[in-house]
Amino acid sequence: MKSILPLITALCLSPLVLLCAAEGPKIETVDVVVVAKGSSACSLYYEPGAPKSVRLAAEEIQRVIRLATGVSLPVVTEATPLMICLGDCAAARAAGIGVEAMADESFQIITHNHAVFIVGKDTGDGRTTSRGGLSKGTLFGAYAFLERVVGARWIMPGELGEIIPHHDRLVVPPMNIREAPSFSSRQLELSDPPVVRQWALRNRVGTQPGDAGALWVDSSHSWNERLPQAIRDSHPDWAAVNPYPEKPNYKFCTRNAEAVSAFTKSLCQEVGTDQSRYMISASPSDGQSFCHCDRCKAFITLNAHGKESTTRNLLDFYNAVVRVVAQSHPDRMIGALVYGANEYPPAEMLKLDKHLFIEWAPLNVYGLGLYKDAYRAEFDHLAERWKRIAPNLAYSNYLHWHRSRGCAPLAPAPELMKLEFATLKKHGIHSVREAVDPNWAYAGPNNWLLARLMWNADGDVDALYCEWLTLSYGEGAEAMGLVYALIDDAFRRFKQQDEPFHYAAGQYDIDKPKIEKIYLPLLPRIHTLSQEALAKANDQRAKQRISLFVDNMKFFHRELRRAGYVRADAGYEFVLSDDEFAKFETSSSETPGSPPSWYFMRKTQPLPSYK
Repeated sequence: MKSILPLITALCLSPLVLLCAAEGPKIETVDVVVVAKGSSACSLYYEPGAPKSVRLAAEEIQRVIRLATGVSLPVVTEATPLMICLGDCAAARAAGIGVEAMADESFQIITHNHAVFIVGKDTGDGRTTSRGGLSKGTLFGAYAFLERVVGARWIMPGELGEIIPHHDRLVVPPMNIREAPSFSSRQLELSDPPVVRQWALRNRVGTQPGDAGALWVDSSHSWNERLPQAIRDSHPDWAAVNPYPEKPNYKFCTRNAEAVSAFTKSLCQEVGTDQSRYMISASPSDGQSFCHCDRCKAFITLNAHGKESTTRNLLDFYNAVVRVVAQSHPDRMIGALVYGANEYPPAEMLKLDKHLFIEWAPLNVYGLGLYKDAYRAEFDHLAERWKRIAPNLAYSNYLHWHRSRGCAPLAPAPELMKLEFATLKKHGIHSVREAVDPNWAYAGPNNWLLARLMWNADGDVDALYCEWLTLSYGEGAEAMGLVYALIDDAFRRFKQQDEPFHYAAGQYDIDKPKIEKIYLPLLPRIHTLSQEALAKANDQRAKQRISLFVDNMKFFHRELRRAGYVRADAGYEFVLSDDEFAKFETSSSETPGSPPSWYFMRKTQPLPSYK
């Protein structure tokens, strides 16, 4: 890694850009000088009625250029000869740049007539796209401009995650670039205080359905809301015949006409009440206790691994519901989750109503389950099959997530990201939603990589990963990269050699087998490498980021000791006695500008007991 990291950094931070051919005005053949000799004649321009997202674009460009050069560009609402022109406006249209043919969230950056134009598809204030979401094309173009020209990066939330190189002279080379996202909705499910929401926006993703893109997707568990338990209790004949009597039964029979009619009536009432929502969910409550009455059993099959599949019953239910809803609300979509007992498509080719939006959530691969050979081998085929059945197809996964008890550090799985995003892009998936870990002490590379791939699924995963390590840890990048690689390799071996093949509830928990097989053997190496990284890092901010990881290891080791896995005299830098830990915990807190981490360290759940 050491030999290529400086090269990757130089390539990623270079202000030079490869030109992308695009129709429109002829681009300049000379540079546009924005800042030189401590001053600038350039302004930031948008029309007076520009949306808030365009005004934010001006604020962000002004702020970053000021930090990079010490020069603050004025923001004006009248065009000037030398300007960075933002958004759809008369000046852009006069230059031949229009937004009519642009896709939602797309943008164009072009140098023309001694000016820089950053123009994207933008929804007006208080408005949404035709698919219920938001389009912030100009703002996304502004962030792309700052990345390409200034070299800015947002690798973590907060000031500690912001990278802004210094420039004595800031020049925009001839440019003609167009970009659009690979997916219309891009959501990272994680704790989202304002600093995290801001980080997500700068990386062109969201943390909630309403800010995740031009498409609003809702396939949340909804049966308990549509048919509350009190109503189901008054109609015991509606209840699903539960194949798991030891578990609560939150399901009703999807082939019971009265139950389906009552559910549909409730859904229609909500659709009629809330005119603002493009999509409303009809998805089941959580759990796999789907009905096994005689009518339902006639359609239950076995999937490729010999497990029951109730997919046909659920899809028939979705079709029955949506056909009624669409009669009175033809402009709405119904979100429909398929996961667990329904994650495998039916053998026969069904025709789903055009108002259904299927969200495929392959439970079998939650918690890095895609490392298992059979699941990895079938992933492309399943995506292709679902896309043939459901043209409106979204994807949701907890693949890169574990319930991280005790501050157990997790690592990104670049190998799985390559397969996952190439497959989703290949089959035209519209929406991607990934659950991720909110503890930024160790989760930074995973969360950043997923955000970058959600915007551009063709991104070079290895280069992006090297970029993150270099920007985050400086000279300590090689050692910290090895820490993550050791954890990733250990998870891969565990998934392939130790964990039972079929999905089980503990698959995404940090449980006793994972602690013993993955973490305990790695503690000496993690200690040595993290100390090496701290010693090599010359930059104070890089040391702070490495120290966050080490602080988290202090919490992890404390929890291992409490659960009986280790002793207090291991001799590692992150091993503290109870008294030392008490002083450490009370004297430390989130450093101003740091990403959220200490909150999650202090709130961590105990590890399972060794005994």
